[in-house]
Amino acid sequence: FPFLASNVIPSHDAAPTFPFAIHRVGDVRVGVVAVTVPSDSGPATTTRLADPVRSVDSTVETLQFLGVEAIVGMVQLTSVHDNLDPGACPEELADNDLLRELNPAVDALIVGASGGPATCRVFDSESDERVVVAPASHGRSVTVVDLAVDTATGQVVRPQTSVFNQTVNLDIEPDPQAEELARQATAAAAPLARKVIGEASTPIPREMDANGESPLADVIADGQLHAARGRGADFALSNPDSLRADMPAGPLSYADLHTVQPYGDRLYLVTLTGSELEDAFDLFADDIGRHGPAVSSNVHYTVDMTEPEG
Repeated sequence: FPFLASNVIPSHDAAPTFPFAIHRVGDVRVGVVAVTVPSDSGPATTTRLADPVRSVDSTVETLQFLGVEAIVGMVQLTSVHDNLDPGACPEELADNDLLRELNPAVDALIVGASGGPATCRVFDSESDERVVVAPASHGRSVTVVDLAVDTATGQVVRPQTSVFNQTVNLDIEPDPQAEELARQATAAAAPLARKVIGEASTPIPREMDANGESPLADVIADGQLHAARGRGADFALSNPDSLRADMPAGPLSYADLHTVQPYGDRLYLVTLTGSELEDAFDLFADDIGRHGPAVSSNVHYTVDMTEPEG
């Protein structure tokens, strides 16, 4: 699949992206645009993002010049909701200004990074109803958008468009081709997976102890500080939610450590003010979860759960 990014400003060291894709379904051509909402809170990178609305306007104009009238948009949002009902529409999406303002020629919007599933119909800037749908995170649902298209004009008949989130259950019969692909990938990775790269004298649990800290999260943060200290790091804060298993005792292979922390988390070195650091610890305390704040051993803190959030 090509990388779609309609609002990425190209740079010499960024991965190549395409502003749109065109898929042919029978005699109908369907255009796909994609935007990521710029964030001021993310780490600095060489990849720059232009205004999503203006970028989609320009991309839609190109698609229509090419004779494409049926257009679907993919939007990576920064807002997150807690909805678990795949047929419900949370207000975080229903009231989102960007989803209303994106070019009205886009007939359906598929939203990513919003957390739970959602199925919405939101009025666009021309007061026409438009489907806005989000799948559940971690592959817990598959979003299905069935566009009704007038084959004579290529236009989407929006009132006839259907959409739903199909919950993914563990009782689904495995696809033989997918199973074979996974088997081949597992076999190819086996030599690296079996390679021993460390050892733990005792098991290291990820659940919080009596002091409100996760021993495993603290070990991860200490490791990150060790890796970045030579570049000027004073301490480390880590994401405890990325830990998926306790660390076992004994020799540790790449597969063991990948099971503990399977995500491709990146290590960033940033400069913070005291106020920004305080905000970070407030966020940890307000959403302490089961694993607590993950900090290096040279950081000491006290959390008073009787105090209000913030």
